[in-house]
Amino acid sequence: MSITRMDRRGRITIPKEIREELKLKEDDELLVFKLANNILILRKADFSDLIAEALNEFRELSEEDIERIKEEVNKLAEKKIESLS
Repeated sequence: MSITRMDRRGRITIPKEIREELKLKEDDELLVFKLANNILILRKADFSDLIAEALNEFRELSEEDIERIKEEVNKLAEKKIESLS
């Protein structure tokens, strides 16, 4: 984690080590969200690439992995339903 400051024109510098690790370059687009009294900055995603990557990962899942995921999703759904009642 790094700390950075905003200048008087509202600009924020992303620390060099983070830019290098994430392979950010000039003119990359970032999404900026206001969350309560905080800011969240995310790399703008190319959803077609994300979907293709996810599909490749899903193809490699074993039947056991799929069953475990189903169980976890069901548990989370049950908790959510209980919290709504």
